[in-house]
Amino acid sequence: MIWVGLRREDYGTHSLRRTKAALIYKQTVNLRAVQILLGHTKIETTQIYRGGAK
Repeated sequence: MIWVGLRREDYGTHSLRRTKAALIYKQTVNLRAVQILLGHTKIETTQIYRGGAK
């Protein structure tokens, strides 16, 4: 990633996972679907991906 000018800490696997989850939630507004996709057992863990939406 460095050779194309991107910082690894800005585009790591966790960052990409969070971005994908946030985008899916934004498109579907289906928190349960995001929970299943991420493999979370508790919905409370998944709620952080809602961003500012309630």
